[in-house]
Amino acid sequence: MGIDADIAKGFFSESCKKIGKHLEKMFSYPVIKDVSNILMVGGYSESPILQDFIKKKFWEKKVIIPWQPHLAVLKGAIMFGFNPHVIAERICRYTYGCSMSVPFNRGVHPLDKLYITDHGTENCVDVFEKIAEVGEPIKTYEPQYETVRVPADLKQKEITTGVFASVEENPRYVTDKSCVYLGTIQVPLVEAEGLDRRVRLKIFISGTEIKVEAEEENTKETILAKLEFLG
Repeated sequence: MGIDADIAKGFFSESCKKIGKHLEKMFSYPVIKDVSNILMVGGYSESPILQDFIKKKFWEKKVIIPWQPHLAVLKGAIMFGFNPHVIAERICRYTYGCSMSVPFNRGVHPLDKLYITDHGTENCVDVFEKIAEVGEPIKTYEPQYETVRVPADLKQKEITTGVFASVEENPRYVTDKSCVYLGTIQVPLVEAEGLDRRVRLKIFISGTEIKVEAEEENTKETILAKLEFLG
């Protein structure tokens, strides 16, 4: 069976256009708009049709195609496994955030977000507290987020907070349509009860997994915090 060359090339048209649009969006971010090189890796990067499309669309940039581009990603993963510090900085693909409670402001916060604690305090729940923003450069092996959390109820046994990702820069609530649930941070409390059991959280999102460090300030106990991926 013979297929005309123009028809065969048409099979790649849609995917090439989508890749081109994605790159245009990436280059619109201030932190990378002046990047002058494009490095093509992965199996599809071996396609002469895609290579030609990228070179023509981004003619002002230097396009680099390494030998065996289909193995470049695998080799990079192996190098990173042996020496994680080989990558100094990443660009955030999403906006990451935690769910938190803030004092409820009537007339500003929706009533379905109202939560009344054991001691009668009115809180607004499900507020999106930003960890890092889409397109933002983040350094590896440095905490991207530090905060202090306290229990809402007297006899609360652990502090929990959900972790979410969004394609938007500034989500308001973790229940917004753009937000995707990633998991829940669980921090067991050493002290039995009280509202002043302050826990300092450090969250790292720059590696291959989300890591959490926690310390209870009153006891100076380092707490084993974990992120449960339930979805």
